[in-house]
Amino acid sequence: MLFRSAEKAPALVILDPGARFFGPDVEADNAQATAWIRQAEELQRLASSPTVLVAMHTRKGGGLDQNAVRGSSALVDGARWVAALERVSDQSAPVDLMRIKRVKVNNCPPDDGARIVERKPGGRIGYLDVGTWAQWTEWKENNK
Repeated sequence: MLFRSAEKAPALVILDPGARFFGPDVEADNAQATAWIRQAEELQRLASSPTVLVAMHTRKGGGLDQNAVRGSSALVDGARWVAALERVSDQSAPVDLMRIKRVKVNNCPPDDGARIVERKPGGRIGYLDVGTWAQWTEWKENNK
């Protein structure tokens, strides 16, 4: 969809999941992955210069680092910002919790640790007041 004016163009473009927009070799071939990232960057040339957010699946092992992203390493290398989500398996938690951590940032200070977020109905995510994982652990100990 092409937008000819910033008034009607989006401020945010979300490709979710990114794999639905890939060609067949993007997850396995670094050259194809780099070319795909370049194409995704072209979306920023819309009249409104939108932010482009690509949601990716994780590898089977998951994790909170750059290796958590499934597919070619060029997908992470070409991105300006990458965050990883991981479900917290804590039966004592009052809500469905996840950890989120920025695992790659360009032109920003390094991340100071994972944050705990709540998974809300419909897959939405909301921040908890408890902040980092260490704070959640302390909160959990104090609220037994």
